[in-house]
Amino acid sequence: MSYKTIAKELGIHHSVASRWVKHFETEGIKGLEEKRGKAKGPGLGRPPKIQRLRLND
Repeated sequence: MSYKTIAKELGIHHSVASRWVKHFETEGIKGLEEKRGKAKGPGLGRPPKIQRLRLND
């Protein structure tokens, strides 16, 4: 069965189905877990300049 056929049955784009298969093949069931959440790392959230301006008010 093709990704397009599966995707059509699930109501998703074929690239999403392809990505899910790729994640499953590399990580198993864990690769299919939702990974949404709060972003981590620099440059996320309020830009430093805005933070400084708020602190100086």
